[in-house]
Amino acid sequence: MEPKTPAVMRLVADTQNLRHAAWLRLCAAALAAISGVWLFAVTSSWVLRATAGASVLFAMIWTRAQLRVLRSPSATADYLEIGEHHLAIVEAGHARSVPLSAVRSVAIDEDRLVLVLDLQAGPLIIEPRYRGVGLRELGQQIQHAVAAAQEDAHG
Repeated sequence: MEPKTPAVMRLVADTQNLRHAAWLRLCAAALAAISGVWLFAVTSSWVLRATAGASVLFAMIWTRAQLRVLRSPSATADYLEIGEHHLAIVEAGHARSVPLSAVRSVAIDEDRLVLVLDLQAGPLIIEPRYRGVGLRELGQQIQHAVAAAQEDAHG
């Protein structure tokens, strides 16, 4: 007999993993800024100087975004909830609830390593950032919940 899954499963965000990723992105932004400043200093071509300026601007914007992630206390409150008839996502204090009946398909985007839910209102992207569950397992759990909700609706 197949084990019964709980009516509501809540997966909390893996904040340590989020912070490690933010530090890696911050290092990449620092390298882009240093490279941009160096390129600006050694060239006289206006095309290369424009590219260098864009690199430094990108690095500043990226740094600001990653510092916001590192300082964010709300990351500990982020979660994904898979219910019998809904999927709820809370990120950075913003909640979104989707009825499972609105999910047409669940797919893994291998290029971006994210889960893509094909909804009637358009695609929903879910990053695998929840403690104790990987991308494929998360996809299987959501697919199982969608199938169970469709089965309940039809029978």
